[in-house]
Amino acid sequence: MIDETWAWLSRPERRAAFVELARGQDYALLDQGLGRISASTLIVWGQDDQWLPASYAREYGERIPGAEVKVIPGAGHNVHEDDPAQVNPLLVKFLSP
Repeated sequence: MIDETWAWLSRPERRAAFVELARGQDYALLDQGLGRISASTLIVWGQDDQWLPASYAREYGERIPGAEVKVIPGAGHNVHEDDPAQVNPLLVKFLSP
């Protein structure tokens, strides 16, 4: 994962584009609409996420009606890659009829 990410970000123009994208994102509309989500919602987050703290998952879980929150200990930002043994069964159960 590190090698793949570094290969992409090693080019200055790609790094600049990534930083511009990250800084330019506006989540205001999304944030305002969380309470209106009516679909079943599963929030899976890594406890050790260094980009976005796990407290976000708990907050979103409180704001999205009926949301289920699962915080995976020892997993980081790419929780599905860090601990697929825990994440995949959660997804299968959530998506099963």
